[in-house]
Amino acid sequence: MKKLLLCVATIGLLSVHAESAKAQPATVNTTISLQIPELLFIDVTSSALSLPTPDFAEFDASYTGTATHSVLHRGNVDHTITVAPAPGVTIWNGPAGSSKAAGDLEWSTASGTWNSVTDAVNVGTGVKGGFGLNPDIPVSWRSLVGYDELSGNYSIVVTYTATPN
Repeated sequence: MKKLLLCVATIGLLSVHAESAKAQPATVNTTISLQIPELLFIDVTSSALSLPTPDFAEFDASYTGTATHSVLHRGNVDHTITVAPAPGVTIWNGPAGSSKAAGDLEWSTASGTWNSVTDAVNVGTGVKGGFGLNPDIPVSWRSLVGYDELSGNYSIVVTYTATPN
């Protein structure tokens, strides 16, 4: 009987000891990093814009008719949009080696004020946010024309730039 009692006591002690030997919860902290860059997007609704062919009335007025496209922009920073001739461009390329001064090209926004495209000029501004917060900016274009210009096709490249404020 002593042996049976000793055996039951030993089993009882082992079961109590087994429950107290369970693993305890372990924790660890970790740091998650995220680098958010400054992002800007700019595009135009038409990358190849053609001014209307001038008629006598437009030659007499010294200006072509207008053509318009819109500047689309968004970003996660406030920004300014400028337009200027592409780097190194000072003239319109014309037929047979002829040219026109870049300053003959003018642009206007909804304000109605016409500006020469010779220098980088502010077309508009944008705020942090998507298209909903940054409405498209309509830009109209026209050119000076004169009876002394050689007939043919002329072209010039202009560049819109979005710059963080």
